[in-house]
Amino acid sequence: MPTRFSHEILVVATENFSWELGKGGFGSVFEGILTDGTKVAVKCINGLSQTKDSFLAEVETIGRIHHLNLVRLVGYRANKSNRFLVYEYMCNGSLDK
Repeated sequence: MPTRFSHEILVVATENFSWELGKGGFGSVFEGILTDGTKVAVKCINGLSQTKDSFLAEVETIGRIHHLNLVRLVGYRANKSNRFLVYEYMCNGSLDK
């Protein structure tokens, strides 16, 4: 199961979500650095279309998948009002390269 992060850890890692990498239909993605030095991409999911239980089930499923062309899910944050997915950071382009 991926790591469950506190909101405070994600705020510190992203310097209060100040390093935006991009924005899409599901939310914004921010660059961050965890306390152990690991670079991550933190996706803030807009809206709460899923219940917390279904979100956690999806996190568990995604967390078990390891494939050359998929970014690894490092962890997550879920509470009543926020959903975050924490992925390994991929620099310099897309996964197909």
